Amino acid sequence: MVVLKFIAWMERAPAQARAGAVEPLVRTLFRPDICDDDRDVVDATLTTLLDDPSVDVRRSLALALARQEAAPRHLIVALSQDLPTVSEPIFRSSPCLLDGELIEAIDAGGPSIQSAIARRPWVSHAVSEAMAGEGCREAVLALVENPGADIDEIAFRTMIARFSGDADLREALFARDDLPLA
Repeated sequence: MVVLKFIAWMERAPAQARAGAVEPLVRTLFRPDICDDDRDVVDATLTTLLDDPSVDVRRSLALALARQEAAPRHLIVALSQDLPTVSEPIFRSSPCLLDGELIEAIDAGGPSIQSAIARRPWVSHAVSEAMAGEGCREAVLALVENPGADIDEIAFRTMIARFSGDADLREALFARDDLPLA
């Protein structure tokens, strides 16, 4: 079985080679012709990569899974709890994360995680409200500049109250088509 040979190779390969091999392994997981047994083996192999000592390997895993709608949830959640350099692609792109998880990350995460969330292709009202109230300046500015962010009046008011003296944020707010007039 090719997958088992690959796993044996991964155990002795250098970090750079392992990182380069992650994306093809992830592609294998989503092949329509893969049998259930092989899919389970690939899933288990990807799960072991969560504990890889190399940040590059874990980041490669995050990058390969970030945009996959059918990504195994346990992998997405685990990667979202890794170092920021690993978790940023997940927070920026993964459709598998729930609003509650994004809001929790806004509250607990630093500027890089908040900014990654603010730049998602689509940001819900609830996440926008959390970002408006808890996000750092850079993340709030990224949110306002994101055309995929649904921002309601409450969030706009919160941003204005928090950052009224920030000229860049004011300019970005005025550039939005959905800024309430009153």
